[in-house]
Amino acid sequence: MNSISQIDTILSDMYLDHYVEFVYSYAKDLRIDTNTMRENDCLASGIIFFYGCLLYIMHFPDWHNYIESIYWYNILYLLVDHYIDDNSIDEEVKKIAITQMSIIIKNPSLVTTINVVDPILLTIANVYQKLITKHPATKKSIIQLFQAEIEGLDIQNNPACTEKEYYDIATKKGGYTMLVLYDIVSNTNEDLKNASYHIGTIMQLIDDGIDVLADKNKNINTIATYYLNDKKNLDDLWFHLIRLIDDIHPYFMSYKAVYMFFAVYIPDRLAECYSKQLRAQTTTRNIFDYNYGCDASKILSSNIMNAYLTYDIIERTNS
Repeated sequence: MNSISQIDTILSDMYLDHYVEFVYSYAKDLRIDTNTMRENDCLASGIIFFYGCLLYIMHFPDWHNYIESIYWYNILYLLVDHYIDDNSIDEEVKKIAITQMSIIIKNPSLVTTINVVDPILLTIANVYQKLITKHPATKKSIIQLFQAEIEGLDIQNNPACTEKEYYDIATKKGGYTMLVLYDIVSNTNEDLKNASYHIGTIMQLIDDGIDVLADKNKNINTIATYYLNDKKNLDDLWFHLIRLIDDIHPYFMSYKAVYMFFAVYIPDRLAECYSKQLRAQTTTRNIFDYNYGCDASKILSSNIMNAYLTYDIIERTNS
């Protein structure tokens, strides 16, 4: 199976439309308001995550059988991750909610015994139960991912952590994110498990690199903000990223192409975070030419929002 040859399937309108339909049914819990920019970002990050999941499962036989599962995984990820990162939620409420989430993640049936501080926890328990019922092996990796998210919350609020601490939490968050997919496809190859963790690490480092200025403005501390503060640019982290991409397992070769695209894209998008010497090497290879104002993030955000707004209009018309 050649996953690269199926890129047209990955980007097809069919999957985008199905994704929008799926997300739309959880709009209230995801706090989606088509008038707010935050939800524009939420939808964009969600579709990127979905396409990443889709690319992963396409490396395995009978990948069509896992489409619904990655929809559920995507919703669960958005519900938990965006709730944890939402600064508009009262900190005391969030603290209680996270404690209750930790109970639900270990045993979702216990949600009925808890006086939940936020109704979103009921939805999280429901979606989580659907996923682990269909794929019991995912429970362990989801618990590990949730614990990494909580550990990461403490680390990102601490400007005094070491480089190793910031780097290790990035590897955990990204690695366990991919291990959930590994468990969804029910693979038992230990080499591919390690390779999945590896491509997850790269994914998180790319994400931290893209968000570095926004995170710095919000006083969120990551491996990328550490490098920017300590070394005044992200060149060294970028070269490390390239070495990690070069070490991707041959089974996941298509990730080399996808990740390399992001690697040459980021320095142009965040020119102030990279040296002119590095950008001289990447600019000519970036298919999104910033000299003409072409922003991949804006294109993606625009596409997903247009699809969502169109679906919203149709639903309101039919209701």
